[in-house]
Amino acid sequence: MSTRAGQAHPAPHLWEGEPCDTLERALLQAAAEGRAIVVDLSGVASVTAHCLGILARAHEQALAHGGRVVLCGANAMMRWLLVETGLDRALAVFEDRASALRAAAGSAAA
Repeated sequence: MSTRAGQAHPAPHLWEGEPCDTLERALLQAAAEGRAIVVDLSGVASVTAHCLGILARAHEQALAHGGRVVLCGANAMMRWLLVETGLDRALAVFEDRASALRAAAGSAAA
C-alpha cells in the first residue's frame, strides 16, 4: 500500500491483515489532516468487514476535518458489499481513478 498526494493504493488481491492495518494508519492520519483521499481498489479481490469499517471511520474523520474519502476501481463484489452495508450512501464510488481524483480535488477546493 502506498499513499501520496491523498491517494491510497491497498495491497493487491486480499485486503486484510497487515495491509489493512497499514492502510488504516495512513488513512486515519490523512483524514485527521482533513485531506481529500482517493482509495483505489483496482486489483483488490476482496475486503474484510474490518476494512469496510476503516473506510467508514476514515471518511467520518475526514469530513469532521474538512476532507473526504472517495473510492475508485471497486469490482462488482465490492460494489455489492458497499450497497449491502449502506456504505455506498456515505462514500462516493467512481469507476476510474481520474474521476475520483477530480471529485476529490473539487471537494478540497470547496
